[in-house]
Amino acid sequence: MSKWFLGMMVFMACVSVRANSFELGILVGDPTGISALMDIEPNRAVDMAIGGSARGTHVHADYLLFQPGIIRSNQQFTPVLYYGVGGRVIHINSEPRKDQTSLALRLPVGLNQIFAHDKINFFIELSGNMDLVPAFNFDFDVGLGVRFKF
Repeated sequence: MSKWFLGMMVFMACVSVRANSFELGILVGDPTGISALMDIEPNRAVDMAIGGSARGTHVHADYLLFQPGIIRSNQQFTPVLYYGVGGRVIHINSEPRKDQTSLALRLPVGLNQIFAHDKINFFIELSGNMDLVPAFNFDFDVGLGVRFKF
């Protein structure tokens, strides 16, 4: 897992050079772990997570587009729809593909809600995934999380 963690940290450092803001928090679901988001342009961001999933050690990164104003609500609660494209790597630690690496295309969609003067971000996400290696397969990741803006 240390190689995955180091790789994720290097990727985050490269993206954060261009980031307008940085958020870090936790993600619960499949996967469960650490989540980060970097705004790189208005209504555009890169998110990533590292953690454990039902299949093994999970790392993913996505390019996200935010669509404010699509969902209308009161001023205190206005969720923002987002969607994007990304990739996922899982080091599989369960049979029948134990010790193999899975590579997948991710298509995430979610809702994002910011509270406490733009410092706390709650989100829920569903991602359709198409495994390309070691075998062609479709699956879903679902997560609920909170990130804190620095």
